[in-house]
Amino acid sequence: MSIKLKAALVLALPLTLVTVSACGSESGHVSTRATPGKVENLEGERLDTAAKKVAESELPFSLRDSTGAGRIIDASRLEKYRVCFVRQAEKIDGLDLYVAPLTEKCPKSIG
Repeated sequence: MSIKLKAALVLALPLTLVTVSACGSESGHVSTRATPGKVENLEGERLDTAAKKVAESELPFSLRDSTGAGRIIDASRLEKYRVCFVRQAEKIDGLDLYVAPLTEKCPKSIG
């Protein structure tokens, strides 16, 4: 794992813990704008690959449970998740990555 990616994860982890633990049904609060042009479409990619691309774009990001169940996303095990949805963050120029474990299918919409 590159130093740049590790630094991005360390910086994103406090935000991730807050947003994931507070994440309930977010559908009414999520922007429907497309992924910013700075990053290609990440939906369907393994989270470790997607996180590296986002880190290289220097955009901040948070990890959220795509089902709305409020599960904590283990930032030390990114290879165990896939990106289901990507949304523009509401209050910052960054991204919210809605993820699910690889062992599960992505929901049809953000829970």
